[in-house]
Amino acid sequence: MADEWVKSGRSLNDIEFFDDVTGMTSFLDRPVHGKMGSLVAEQEFIIAVGNPTAREKLFNSFLTAGHRPSSLIAHSAEISAIDTIVGRGLNIMAGVVIGPNVRVADGVLLNSGAHLHHDASVGEFCEISPRVSILGGVQIHRKVRIGTGAIILPGIVIGQNAVIGAAALVDRNVSPDTTVIGIPARPMDRRS
Repeated sequence: MADEWVKSGRSLNDIEFFDDVTGMTSFLDRPVHGKMGSLVAEQEFIIAVGNPTAREKLFNSFLTAGHRPSSLIAHSAEISAIDTIVGRGLNIMAGVVIGPNVRVADGVLLNSGAHLHHDASVGEFCEISPRVSILGGVQIHRKVRIGTGAIILPGIVIGQNAVIGAAALVDRNVSPDTTVIGIPARPMDRRS
């Protein structure tokens, strides 16, 4: 994230880091804040956390504290200008391609090399890992996690809080709160 910030022509001196988990006090020679109250009010924020639940919690905490969500879009990302709508507080990393008539909701992480084809939609706070292909007409509900290299075939619907395993080939709808793995992707056997 910091690398994309610098590539966009901004200075590291303009970044304030926040981490209320590890106790880290500095990162890239910049201070790391551990409490929301230590941040200046009404700043823009970008969340660099993959976990959808953590992203949503931080997003809402920063909003409540009076901060404004900002998106970080990599210089090499390609976003169609034809009827594509992207939300607030996004991380769109290097090599992402977003086709026409795509909807990406607030707080989504689109990692390096992900492709969203025409007429797809991605719900709030989803985590799309590197090299994921989401084909035409796919509907992904909120807080879904999709593992590296997964392929979601055209017209598939993925329910809220579902998890798609790395390299999975999703050829049928996925119910909410379900984890699928494999080629073709099937619900994970909870007995193993």
